[in-house]
Amino acid sequence: MDDIVKMEVRWAQGFPNQRVEFIDAKTACYTCGNYIIFLDIKEKTRRVFQCPGRGIGIFTASGSCEILAFSEQRLNPSIFLYGYPELKLKSELKGKAEFDYSCLALSDCGPYLCSCSSVPDHTITVWNWEKAEAICSQPQAGKDVISLAFNPMCWLQICALGTSSLVVWNIEKTETHHILKESRVDLPAADGSGVEKEETLSHIDLGRTYWGPQMPTSAISGLTGDKADSFVPQQRDVARLTPVAVCWTATSKLYVGCQENMLLLVDAESLSVSVLFNPKDASGIPEFRKGSFQSLALIRDGVIAAGTSVRDTGEMQLWSMDSFCTGSLALQTEVTSLACCPAAQYAAVGTASGDVWFVDLLILKHPRVVHKVHLCHGPVGHLDFDQGGNFLFTGASDCHVFVLNAKPSKKFQLIGYTVVPGPIVSLSTHFNRNTKQVDVLVLCTGQKDKEQEGSVLKVFSLAEGRLSAQGCVDLYGCLLNDSLKAGTYKVPDALQSCVLGISEVFAYCQRKKALQSFQLPQGTDRASGQRETPLSPAVSLEGHPLGPACIALSPHKLWLASAGRDGKLRVRETASMTQFAEIQGHSCRLGGIRSVSFAADGQTLVTAGWGDGLLLCTQLRWRRFTCVGKGAEATKYMESMAQFLGDVVEAENAALAELVDWAQASPSLPGSDSTQEEAKATTEAADDMEPVGSSAAPAPNPTWLESRREALLEMMREDENLSEFVDEEAQERLAEKRVQEVTKMRNEIELDNLAKCYLHAVLKRECWDLFKVKAKAVKGFHSELEVKNYPMKERTETELEDLDRVENIREIERTNNTVQKKVLEVSSAVAPKKEEEETDSSATSGSLAPQLGCSHPHLYDQFHMHTIEQKMNQITLLQDVIYKVKLAFNIEFEAMFKKKQQEVNNIRGKNSRIMAIAAELRIVREVWNPSLSDSEQPERALTVEDSEIDVERYLTPEQQKEKAVRRKLEEDRLLPAKIICCVLFQGDNIRERALDDMMGGTLEVKKEDILNVEIPQPEFVAAKPDTQFNEEEKKLFGEYMKKCDTLRVAQEAHRKALEIEMKKLHTAIKESTQGFDLMLPKLFERKVKSEMVIYQEELKIANLVYSILIEKEINNREAELSHKLETKRAYESEVRDDVEHHEEAVRLFHETYDDLVAEDKLLDKGFRKEFFDVSSHYVDLLYKLYKRRPRVEKMVTHGDNALSPFKERPQCSWMMKNVICQTSKAMDELDSLEHQPEGLEPIIWERFCRVRRAKIEIEQEVKKKAMTLAEMQAFLQKRSDEEETLKQEIQSLKDELVGLRDEKILFQQDIMVQVLVKQGQVEVAPTDFIADHSHSVLLDRSVVESLNATIKMLGEKKIATMVERKDFRKRIIKQIWEHKRMRMQMENLNHKVKDIQSLFVSDELQEYLNTTGVGNRKAKQVAAVEKKMQKERQAHNVKNYEKRIKQLESQAATKAEKNSILDRQLLDLEVAVAEKRDIYEATVAEDNTKLETEENYQMILQRKGMMDMAKMQAEDLLLLRTELERLRMKSFPALP
Repeated sequence: MDDIVKMEVRWAQGFPNQRVEFIDAKTACYTCGNYIIFLDIKEKTRRVFQCPGRGIGIFTASGSCEILAFSEQRLNPSIFLYGYPELKLKSELKGKAEFDYSCLALSDCGPYLCSCSSVPDHTITVWNWEKAEAICSQPQAGKDVISLAFNPMCWLQICALGTSSLVVWNIEKTETHHILKESRVDLPAADGSGVEKEETLSHIDLGRTYWGPQMPTSAISGLTGDKADSFVPQQRDVARLTPVAVCWTATSKLYVGCQENMLLLVDAESLSVSVLFNPKDASGIPEFRKGSFQSLALIRDGVIAAGTSVRDTGEMQLWSMDSFCTGSLALQTEVTSLACCPAAQYAAVGTASGDVWFVDLLILKHPRVVHKVHLCHGPVGHLDFDQGGNFLFTGASDCHVFVLNAKPSKKFQLIGYTVVPGPIVSLSTHFNRNTKQVDVLVLCTGQKDKEQEGSVLKVFSLAEGRLSAQGCVDLYGCLLNDSLKAGTYKVPDALQSCVLGISEVFAYCQRKKALQSFQLPQGTDRASGQRETPLSPAVSLEGHPLGPACIALSPHKLWLASAGRDGKLRVRETASMTQFAEIQGHSCRLGGIRSVSFAADGQTLVTAGWGDGLLLCTQLRWRRFTCVGKGAEATKYMESMAQFLGDVVEAENAALAELVDWAQASPSLPGSDSTQEEAKATTEAADDMEPVGSSAAPAPNPTWLESRREALLEMMREDENLSEFVDEEAQERLAEKRVQEVTKMRNEIELDNLAKCYLHAVLKRECWDLFKVKAKAVKGFHSELEVKNYPMKERTETELEDLDRVENIREIERTNNTVQKKVLEVSSAVAPKKEEEETDSSATSGSLAPQLGCSHPHLYDQFHMHTIEQKMNQITLLQDVIYKVKLAFNIEFEAMFKKKQQEVNNIRGKNSRIMAIAAELRIVREVWNPSLSDSEQPERALTVEDSEIDVERYLTPEQQKEKAVRRKLEEDRLLPAKIICCVLFQGDNIRERALDDMMGGTLEVKKEDILNVEIPQPEFVAAKPDTQFNEEEKKLFGEYMKKCDTLRVAQEAHRKALEIEMKKLHTAIKESTQGFDLMLPKLFERKVKSEMVIYQEELKIANLVYSILIEKEINNREAELSHKLETKRAYESEVRDDVEHHEEAVRLFHETYDDLVAEDKLLDKGFRKEFFDVSSHYVDLLYKLYKRRPRVEKMVTHGDNALSPFKERPQCSWMMKNVICQTSKAMDELDSLEHQPEGLEPIIWERFCRVRRAKIEIEQEVKKKAMTLAEMQAFLQKRSDEEETLKQEIQSLKDELVGLRDEKILFQQDIMVQVLVKQGQVEVAPTDFIADHSHSVLLDRSVVESLNATIKMLGEKKIATMVERKDFRKRIIKQIWEHKRMRMQMENLNHKVKDIQSLFVSDELQEYLNTTGVGNRKAKQVAAVEKKMQKERQAHNVKNYEKRIKQLESQAATKAEKNSILDRQLLDLEVAVAEKRDIYEATVAEDNTKLETEENYQMILQRKGMMDMAKMQAEDLLLLRTELERLRMKSFPALP
């Protein structure tokens, strides 16, 4: 379709809150989607420029150069530069960026552009966009850079603004070489105060501590390499200001705006920072105290600072087709959908709160809200009017489609609603003018579909006549099926968007990325059933690469538009969908197109983007004249619809104008009560159908569960009350919702219980199961003393392997030391002494472990641990000693614990005996029954007793069934025993009855029961008094009394024995418990000693660990210094090579400059010789004119800061071109005949003008060369200074590395030793004694003894030396007297010599005396002078000849090179001539003119060749003459 119709951009509106640049003094430009919009501020006009590619990445512009630059959004993007206003491509830059550019900047001082690429290289590159080449770059320099800015006064400075940093990049350059140098600005703290930067000092500067040398932070952190320099510890890491905007000043300083609303001033040279504005200061500007600086711009009178602002949400804007905003209305709510009514001039707006607002658009400048209706709880996602303007359909995610009367005359009456199978994804209508019937298509989400896609289509039809009749809705406002004629269809793949055509459906499927067409069945009764009819796509075409896509039909249903996330808009005919017209309207990187809509004319489309903030209007342009009729069809349809709706529109607009503003409307207005009541009733019905919302479930606890139960019960009661008002479908949904809530709650509780069980298992495993010896304690019976054991884990295999390895190493070392001692033994007397030294006491061993018998035989001596391996092995052995100490104590503790358990058991047995005695004695006595506490039996914490649970256990139905089964099994198991017991009890047990009758149920009477024995009294004693007893009765009574006395005596003896036994038991309990309490302190003392040993060994381990850490820090520092040294050396080598290269370049360029200066001087000196044929008068006049120079604009260098950034400046690299052009124009003026002296011949004047032009050209070249030479020398000097600085840094690193290694050796020898000092012993008097032992050194006794022996030996030597010195001094005194005598003799001789020398002898006399003849003397002088002159003449001639030879050789090489070039050109010309000759001979006619033409051609060639040869010879002669004159002038002093 591209060959038929073309899509053109009509206008574009929008502003995505990005940067705005001025392209000239009156035009601002900004990006919007895939377009750049130019806004003329004075003329109030817009201009749209569509950029190449899929989208615009980063954009910038320069108002001084009238250049704009932007990057494209693609892999390996390019940077395009366009000139304004012609908008022609100036240059395309191809860089090494792989994905995108993060920022761009243009220079106002030259054709330079700076770019920063994104991941992965983050390279800052400076381009010369005129030549389309990169002049310098710095990889990995722009990781957090968000903005770049050139210094407007000098393009050699660039400011890079990062998310948390500010860097000034300086460009150092020569004629062909550029490099970037970084200068990082140290930003203040967040409160505006300065931050003290940690200086990177050496270990020597940091000093020594008690533990050893103090290392820098980088060495302590263990970092090496580049990370070591940038590491900042957390305690020193201070929150800094966050820069967000930057602006250069006219003095090459920087204004920096911060997110904390502070304004800084940064000096780009010294990198000093000062706070200009602090919102916390009382003197600050009140307007700046809120918000933050977001952008800065320099103006003539100062700086403009822009901050943040909040835009109103839900602003409705009206745009004309001529791209003018005619009006706006702030709705102050979130808008989710929008539709315009074709039958009246108003719009319907759907909001996120479920309301539909009706906005009157009759007065475009002042739109107003005339009506509101609340339809649902969720957002109104879809609004659609039918083309006849009869109905308004709304759709949301609540599965309800509401139908409203779209006519204002009906007060937007709510007609009813219908329920669809799922949440609504898309809504579309079709109006049939003939039948006045409206078909509605609803795309719903199926059960297996995801959000924002659906596979169920519901189609229903509405007619105004059917809906106006009674009985079209039920009591709840739901539309009846008879009035809808609805049908449901199922598509195979989920769709994202669909529109309804004439008996067909157009849809877009994202899963297949296809545009599909479905044919609706014809002649089928839709209301016959509710089953889903399957639909298959009739047409399926390839869709958009990026989806999902939205589609729209033109008003006359003949054109289909589709727009996707790829930003492309496609239009195709519905009859033939294979061809389409396409335009890249929006950027795919910013989300593409969100929505598309046709205008009423059917040939204008409006699209809105997702993230670019662009509203784009495009128009269809027909390419062929024969296809213009298709556009006419759309226009004709628009006119017919306007004619069809003409009367309706006029009437409804009048009714709309009569409506009052919704804010001013009163509920008592006539005609509004019924509408509002209906809306309220419908709203309440919709609310009733909605399930009660539930908030997020809190943590499951009893309080929450009770409140939740009450809420659920309340909801159930409400459901019961609402059940008679809610239909069955709503009840099913509510029941399903309740089941889901309960299931969700149960799942949450189960997950929480599972998490607690997992936490319990982890804690039990880590704190109980992994311990071989559990933590417990032993308490005394009568004291509060408590002794705890050592909880111990079982050793791992790794620990045992390490211990075994260390023991083997120590065995090898001890064997090796023994062998070495035997080899090195000098005498047998020394060996016992060394053995004594080897036997260390507890004082020197630093621990009491040997006293406990827990020492390790393989421990190192404290005085002989120097390496890290030895210290680590010692730590392993010390850990084994600690383990043995704990194990030994635990053995004793376990014995004591068992003893207490035995005592407790014995006490329980004795207490039971005491209770039995008390019961027998019939006394009440409290018994002390000791038991083990919880600390002595910690396993009690892992078990839960039934008495600890005060609530009934909840059992699930499965657990209850399982409990019932277990109960039944237990009853079945006990049933036989119960039967046997019953049989036994019911039978006649004669044996038991006889035992009860005879002996009271026992076979014997125990002695202990004697207190309970009673002698039965005779019967006659109770029947009659003792005076009536007979003899026999008296005898029996006497025996009875004897038995009673005997029993009483026996009972008393037995009672006393029981009391004595009870006392003994109490005494035994007391003695045993007291004995245990006496033993427990001994165990406590052993625990104290064990703790002491453990602490001593742990202190050793801590000291060893700390020494290992310090040694590792020293190693880290050594590695860091070595890395720095290698890096500096490598960089110094590069700089040295660079310096040598530039020195050679400067030398060669200096020679060229000297030659050019010499040539300039020769021209000046040879002026009079050039005009030797002119009179001296004219020569003088011409020489004055020769020295005269035209006045042109001075060329300003980059370092000149006198320029203002607001003045007109020459266009960068054209500066030199402008100077040359101005000079040429001025020379043309000076060469005019009006400046010619009178009487001078024109030929001479022309020759003079040529000579003067040549002179000026050379002078311009000399100036240019001089500037370049100065620049190269300055660059070379900087490199030389950098090399010298690097050398100093390398030497400093070497010195520090040597000092560090010496310190390491000293640290390895300076061992920390732990010494035990006897407590309470005063060894040194406290007076006049230094108590600080931090600088003391612990020495071995042998060292002191050997030192004393040495002192004695040296004392004897000193005495002998003193005696020898005394004798020697005697000899010295004697020599002094002898010396004085000889000095006096010497003085006497000196006086004699002076007398002899005082005699006068002239030079002539001396020469005469030394020379035989006068003539010979003069001859020698002349010969010497001549010889010297000859040597100087020869040396001077040789130098001239050598220089001349070099110059001639250079000229010969140049000539040879030129000759070779000419030879190659000659061959090419000969070939060309031969080809032309052949062509000529083959094509010309054979006539008489052939020979004449050939001869003429040869003559022309010969003449041309001779002319060229003459020119070349003339140029050679001129060059040789110039060279000869220059050589003559150079050698002028040497010529006679």
